[in-house]
Amino acid sequence: MGLQEGEPVDVTMRALRASGICAVISAWLTIAIGIYRNPWFVLTRNAFSDLGGPRAADPWIYNSGMLITAALLMAFSAYLLATSRNRVESMGASFASIAGIFLALIGIFHEGTYPHVFVSTWFFVQMDVAIGIWGIGGIVARDRGIGAGSLILAVAAPIIALIVRWPSSAVLEAYGISIIDAWAIAVALRGSRPQRYCADERGASVPDREAVLHARRYEYEIPLLQLVCAGTHRSAH
Repeated sequence: MGLQEGEPVDVTMRALRASGICAVISAWLTIAIGIYRNPWFVLTRNAFSDLGGPRAADPWIYNSGMLITAALLMAFSAYLLATSRNRVESMGASFASIAGIFLALIGIFHEGTYPHVFVSTWFFVQMDVAIGIWGIGGIVARDRGIGAGSLILAVAAPIIALIVRWPSSAVLEAYGISIIDAWAIAVALRGSRPQRYCADERGASVPDREAVLHARRYEYEIPLLQLVCAGTHRSAH
C-alpha cells in the first residue's frame, strides 16, 4: 500500500517522537556496556564519566554512546519544537536542543580533559531549564497535567540534588538522568494520545477546540518539513 497524502510527515513525526524514548535506552545501554567492560567501576565511588576516561577499557564505547544519545536528544527536541503550542514551549524545546549539544561535548571532551566538568554540569543545567520552561508552556496551553508536573520536577529535582548527601558522582548522575528520563517518556507518551473530543451545543461529538488548534499548528507551522517529506516521496517513484 502506498503512502497517502500527508503520511510521510506523520511517519517522520512518529520517528522524532520515538527518539526521546530511544535516547533513554541509548544512555542506559551505554552505561551498562561501559560498566561491563570495566569491572573496577563501583557505583558508589566513581562517576559515569570515568567509563570514558584514560583509565577505562574501551573508552570509545562510553564516548560514542554519548554522541549517539545526544543525536537522539536533538531529534526529540525537533519533535518538541514542531509540536509546541506556544512560544514558551518552543523556548523549552530550544533549551533541550542546547542540552543535546552539551551532551555531545561530554563524549568529545571526555574525563581528564579541561572542559569536561563544565560541559557535564551544563548538560544537566540546560535540561532542567528546558523541562521547567516546557512546563510553563504547558500551563499556558492549559495542559496542566504535563505543565505542572514538568515545572514541579524542574524546581524540586535540583533542590533535592543539592540537599542530599550523595555517596558518589555516579549516584547523583543516575538521579539526574532518571529525572530527565521520566520527563522525556511522559512527554513522548502524551504525544501519542488519540485526538480528544467534546460535545457541541447539539450534543454531537466534535474535536476539542484545543486539539483542533494544535492540529492546525501542526499543518501550517512546519511547511518545510512537509515539503522535504513530499519531495522524498515523489523521488521514490
